[in-house]
Amino acid sequence: MGFRPYNISMKTKTKVYTKLTFAEILDDSIHRSPYNNSEVAQKLGVSKGAVSNWVSGARKPDIDTVIRLCYLLDVDLYYLIGATIP
Repeated sequence: MGFRPYNISMKTKTKVYTKLTFAEILDDSIHRSPYNNSEVAQKLGVSKGAVSNWVSGARKPDIDTVIRLCYLLDVDLYYLIGATIP
């Protein structure tokens, strides 16, 4: 979770993992949920533009909104923010 499928470097033939951004994880989580961006905005009481900015990576929501997103989208906080647990 939280990592893109690996790419194989043609030069060294090694696997390279790239960490997903918050915006990419949020976009994927919304697509996996029963809601679209407009519905997420409505349920959180924010504008559609705000959700669009989060998904595009232009802005990030405050921590209270991130927690509400976790409940709404039924995802773990650590997953949504792209954290790894040691």
